Amino acid sequence: MRLWIPLGISVGVAILVGPACIFATRGTDEIAAPTNPGGQAAESWRLVQSGTPLEVKVERSETNGDISFKFVSNDKVAEEEIYHFDDLAFSVKKIAGIELNPPIVLLTYPRSPLVWNSTGKMVYGQDTFPYEAAVSLSAEDLNVPGGPYSTVKATVNLAWTDMQKKSAERRLEFWFSNGRGIVKREVENVSMRDPSAQKTQEQK
Repeated sequence: MRLWIPLGISVGVAILVGPACIFATRGTDEIAAPTNPGGQAAESWRLVQSGTPLEVKVERSETNGDISFKFVSNDKVAEEEIYHFDDLAFSVKKIAGIELNPPIVLLTYPRSPLVWNSTGKMVYGQDTFPYEAAVSLSAEDLNVPGGPYSTVKATVNLAWTDMQKKSAERRLEFWFSNGRGIVKREVENVSMRDPSAQKTQEQK
């Protein structure tokens, strides 16, 4: 079960979800979390890195609750994403070369608050920075190959201070289709993926 810890009189609650702790406003609205968030929504994807599109195949694997997606082009891994899924939450551990500890919670189960915040450390290259993440959920109709889809969109505004003490921000966006998984994912100014127009695969 999730553990809700009151913070102050009417400010909010801390929600412990495994190794992570998220801070939600007391009385916030909730949304039903989509099922099978770590599913393989398509077997072929269009991966766009810094404006350059690639047609990639996905290699999906699971180990101890971690779900890895490796996107392969010309027998080389172009990018890897790692998520963690358990009874409490679906979280992102690694994306676009950024490793997050603890992982950033994208969905809690069976229902998610619409807005929350979390903190932790991120590893980017050889450097480690403290991060703050503001997460929000919304319903959105998405038209991509294999769709259209009715999705739950998770938006993460990630903020950190770099080695030169300069503030930096990046927006991460994930679109979840119920029963299928992530049907689109975007990291601001870095990379984006959506299903290839060539072929989509139905999730069982």
